[in-house]
Amino acid sequence: MILTTETINNLIGIKESYQASDALMKILFDREKREEIFK
Repeated sequence: MILTTETINNLIGIKESYQASDALMKILFDREKREEIFK
């Protein structure tokens, strides 16, 4: 599987790349989401 920007955006639930930093911060501070995504 090739890791593309679109794939990453779908994984973290965003539509545009500029939203990534905020979405990642929310994920990192939410233990359940963090463990689900980074398992």
